[in-house]
Amino acid sequence: MGSFPLALMPFGVYSQAYANTFVQSPSEGIQAISTQQKSSVEEALATIKNVYHVNFIYEEGVLNDLYTTIDATSFKGKKLESVLSNLLLPLGLKYNKLDQSNYTIITGSEKSAQSAEKRFGVTSINSIASASINNEIVVKQVIRTITGKVVDANDGLPIPGVSIMIKGTSLAVQTNEIGEFALQVPEGSKTIVFKFIGYVTKEITLSSTNQYLIKLESDTKLLQEVVVTGYQTFSKEHATGSFSTISADKLETRRMVDLKQLLEGQAPGLVNYKGDVSVRGTSTFNAIKNPLYVIDGFPVEKTTIDGFGRIEDGVPDINPEDIESITVLKDAAAASIYGARAANGVIVITTKRAKAGETKVNFSSSISMRAKPDLSYMNTSSANTMIGLEEEYINNNPELKTNPLKEVARIRDAGISSPVINILLSKYAGEISPDEAVQQINALRSNGNVYQEELSKYAMQNVVQQQYNLSLAKATDKNSFNLSATYWNNQNTSLNDKNDRLGINITNSVNIAKWLKADVGAYVGYGKEDNPGLYSTSLYNSSYPYEHLVDENGNPIIKRNSLSRQITDNVAKYNLYNIDSYTLDELNYNIGHVKNFTNRLFGKLNATVTPWLKYDLMFQYETSNTNTKTVNEWEAYDTRYLVNSFAVFDAVQNKVVYKLPAGNILNEESQISNSYTLRNQLNFTKKLGTQHNLSVVAGSEIRQAKNERTGTKGYGYNPELLTTMPINLEELSKTYAGLMIKAVSLGQSSLYNHQEVLNRFASFYGNATYTFSDKYSVTGSARMDLSNLFGTNPSYQYRPLWSAGASWLINREKFFNVSWVNYLKLRASYGLSGNIAKNVGPYLVASYGISNYTKDTYGTVVTPPNPNLRWEKTHTINMGLDFVLFHDVLQGSIDVYRKRSIDLLANLSLDPSLGYDAALVNNGELLNQGIELTLSSDVVKNRNFRWNLSVNAGYNHNEIVRVDYTPKSASELLSEGSYLQGNPLQGLYAYKYAGLNAEGNPLIYNEKGEVVYAQVTNPNAVYYMGSLIPLVSGSFTNNLNYKGFELSAMLIYNIGQKMRNDVPTITNSYGGLTNEQIANRWQNPGDELITDIPRYTFHYEKVGNNFRNNNYRYGDAQILDASYIKLRNVSLSYNLPKAMINKYGLNAAKLRFMVENPVGIGFNGNGIDVEAYNQASGSRSIKPQPTFVVGLNVGF
Repeated sequence: MGSFPLALMPFGVYSQAYANTFVQSPSEGIQAISTQQKSSVEEALATIKNVYHVNFIYEEGVLNDLYTTIDATSFKGKKLESVLSNLLLPLGLKYNKLDQSNYTIITGSEKSAQSAEKRFGVTSINSIASASINNEIVVKQVIRTITGKVVDANDGLPIPGVSIMIKGTSLAVQTNEIGEFALQVPEGSKTIVFKFIGYVTKEITLSSTNQYLIKLESDTKLLQEVVVTGYQTFSKEHATGSFSTISADKLETRRMVDLKQLLEGQAPGLVNYKGDVSVRGTSTFNAIKNPLYVIDGFPVEKTTIDGFGRIEDGVPDINPEDIESITVLKDAAAASIYGARAANGVIVITTKRAKAGETKVNFSSSISMRAKPDLSYMNTSSANTMIGLEEEYINNNPELKTNPLKEVARIRDAGISSPVINILLSKYAGEISPDEAVQQINALRSNGNVYQEELSKYAMQNVVQQQYNLSLAKATDKNSFNLSATYWNNQNTSLNDKNDRLGINITNSVNIAKWLKADVGAYVGYGKEDNPGLYSTSLYNSSYPYEHLVDENGNPIIKRNSLSRQITDNVAKYNLYNIDSYTLDELNYNIGHVKNFTNRLFGKLNATVTPWLKYDLMFQYETSNTNTKTVNEWEAYDTRYLVNSFAVFDAVQNKVVYKLPAGNILNEESQISNSYTLRNQLNFTKKLGTQHNLSVVAGSEIRQAKNERTGTKGYGYNPELLTTMPINLEELSKTYAGLMIKAVSLGQSSLYNHQEVLNRFASFYGNATYTFSDKYSVTGSARMDLSNLFGTNPSYQYRPLWSAGASWLINREKFFNVSWVNYLKLRASYGLSGNIAKNVGPYLVASYGISNYTKDTYGTVVTPPNPNLRWEKTHTINMGLDFVLFHDVLQGSIDVYRKRSIDLLANLSLDPSLGYDAALVNNGELLNQGIELTLSSDVVKNRNFRWNLSVNAGYNHNEIVRVDYTPKSASELLSEGSYLQGNPLQGLYAYKYAGLNAEGNPLIYNEKGEVVYAQVTNPNAVYYMGSLIPLVSGSFTNNLNYKGFELSAMLIYNIGQKMRNDVPTITNSYGGLTNEQIANRWQNPGDELITDIPRYTFHYEKVGNNFRNNNYRYGDAQILDASYIKLRNVSLSYNLPKAMINKYGLNAAKLRFMVENPVGIGFNGNGIDVEAYNQASGSRSIKPQPTFVVGLNVGF
């Protein structure tokens, strides 16, 4: 811009960071010092320039013949604005602050200036000049004034404060509060540039018209340039840690169902695999595994206690459409300020706030539809295959050949029955002829898989999910108000499986004074659920494929039971309660009715002590109450069977006595949680000189969380009188066998149980960022957490968790002159973060009850005392590179990390003489290493068409470095969730398979390397086969915009994990249910050359039935590649033309069409959808069909 005497400037040059305000206020207590000798104003400004390191720009001649008696040197240390007011205002001059280093000086006497200032906040003059070039002033004459308005291209609302500049000059103005502007244009000017934070810069070519309507498009890239940690917000340029920011625009292409679904595929290292969310792998054995969620600066933990006393943290409730941005904090420099809860990563959510302007009202709705599941995916055996097994079981039974009547009676007495077996037994008993048996069996064979057909028709329904959102936003210069309400109504696949909920979010920000701002907010959620006691989706394999659920008129029929003859005879002999069951009727019983209420309140005060020092006081209170009421109706089979089980025959009274009253059984459960967080924080941000920036945050925080779970049960419940009947618990607690043969008993916990968990934290923290020359940044943070979860040993207390990081903006170096590299930053960080387990503590934890025998209170030790208990610690080192290339066409980042987690809680075997045989202690170690890549490119971008391609990829390798665990048997490793030192935490293990022998039996290698057909229990015979968790996860996302249309497609992939094959059961007591692969089993000598499926054996064959299934199922031949790629989401939206919708009072309207999971590719070779599959056990679950969504968004 040149030196100040020669730099001539017109009206109001504007910088995006500062308002264009002309200062006319009196000086702030500055006493001017008169001298005997006057000096020129230009000389005074020169002195001020040197003292304050600023530049002054003014029109030539403005300062001519102006003098002052003020000694400018006396103002050193005073506020610059006060100095200028004292110097200039008495002379009829004004000044305008452009940015931190530049000011303009103008005269305030011209009417044209006053007129422009009054309307537009700008100043007009008669002649203007460009910046000096080689000390030569080029003067241009004003030839015309252009006016216009700048609005948001999406909703048509005006945008105040837009910078409007004549290209090639420094001449600029800004829009006023209603988006209007006026700009005087010199002769020869051709292009005008419009700039505003959060919008794409726009250039227009001047035409003959003097009035313009400018529409600016939102720029999602710019929204990602700010990092929000929950404790502070700062420029991404100054960040040294690993962050990923997800803007609301990215989320809008997904269905706004819940937070967990929205997160998938949005950031490298953030993995949502089969419902489990993790950041850079798993870093613990037994503590909390999920990331910490933070909403608007406060940690939110949705903690519950399950029926087994285990503590679980879920994803917090939030209206998805309220989300403005999500920031994922991944390394220590980013997350360590959260201390003992940061090791698993932190997900920071910022909700939307109103922008200044008109009131905005938005409404959106969507309806999602998904067809009934295709049960053929379950691969259950066909009617023909199943009948073949049953015939094989009966016809090859040696006892039926030697003593048929006795064996028929034995089989019938044992309750072994199916329609086909009953027919065959009737044939062997001589009750029907062989021809009649064949005829009846063929009739069943012709049914095909009628059971699954009728199950789908009568017991399942299409999934229909509805969602409605209404939001209101209004902001002024003193107040910002937001209100949103979202309602969900869902009908799921199983009958009587439904839920609806309402979430209301209210926030309000008030500028109480210039130095004081207050924020208050509340989230209130209310929901209702109906959970079936029997899910139809679990019944796909509970009857034979040829069995009917209904008669020819569609009426439910009695379900075949498999009770022994003795039980059924007792029911008849003693006239016990009927035990007939109708499958379709059972779906309407034992429904759990759930009501839940969630409330989250917060308040914040932000006080500006000085321009560089602020104080925050923040408080949040959360409460949640969930009540579940389940009535097990008397009509339900399980209720009648239970009452019969406690029936005895009293010989003295010569009658049956029921120890449990007949009637309904009432089950009630309540979960109550409440927590609070109080935080005090000082924020120091100051620029020291021209090259030094320092930002410091320091504060303290206290937090308490309490969770309670209570369960009660009542027998003989009368829903009209709301009463239950008493029972003799002392008698029922003794184990005995009633008339239903099976031994039964009731304990105290079956009537009442209560659990409570209370966690407290007190924390002190600090964070500092120093930046030199806007190129080099260093950061450091430390946090000390005290908690009742940690041990009492002083040597483990008061140990801080910390981090340090550095970054270098290479592209700002003078020596770096690569034209196609627009931005290049190198990052490095190292630090220590922590993790906690909420179910352990330093003191003895016990479970208490009432003894069935002594009636005294007794306690069972859950965890022994451990004064050395401490938080788990994770050391993380991270190296990263951020870049923007080819003039903003391609941007991305690469991160390499190493996470070493130590002091992990793991089971340690103890000397039983201590009173405990095992305890959770800090003695485990895990290592996670990986690399992450993010790329985003505007492949094509012009006025009407834009194609953006984004790629996320994350590789993570997990390894157990140390754990005090030595498996005692092979089965320990073969079971789900097994782990072994030197291998990943969630590893898959198998025997070495040796194929089939000549008799069709499965062979394996034992620990000595010998091929055996035997039960092998030595763990050394089992080998690691791979991880159950993907090694590589990520997504490809395409977004195409053409005029009002937007097409988006997200492809997700999970690569490198392993799974067991879905193999058939090969041993059963009779022709039990299995899958269709059994049709290809070994049946004759020589078949071992063409199949690896063993022959099917029955109980009467002494051929190792106790181990055959395991040797086959857990052989390494059944290990498959579980990698897959899925087209997760395809979305097409259309923005209706403004001309059409404005007639109806709308400023925006969008139609959306979406399909989820339309297609996927698996690499297992068996058509198995890994997302509907248990990889460890090798079993299928119901596979959802593609989901189709129609939606509408309108703005008023």
